[in-house]
Amino acid sequence: MSTLSSDDVSALEATREIYVTVTEIIRSAMDDPEAITDAVIRVLAMVWFAALFARVRGWEEPRQMGADLENAVRLLLPDGT
Repeated sequence: MSTLSSDDVSALEATREIYVTVTEIIRSAMDDPEAITDAVIRVLAMVWFAALFARVRGWEEPRQMGADLENAVRLLLPDGT
């Protein structure tokens, strides 16, 4: 988590790689990944990172992360794409 918030050049590159990986995971989990806009993927990735941060900081139980992501998907993609 500290790498994600660092100003170090190598840490920033690692953060970019993590973001790419997260977006690929999100797209691969969708029934029709090409139908999902980049904006929706970006918001889901931000929810992912926020939920991960809350989990790592001990603010939430591990299961809450999954619930937060599911809620975000249901709100952003009501047709369940």
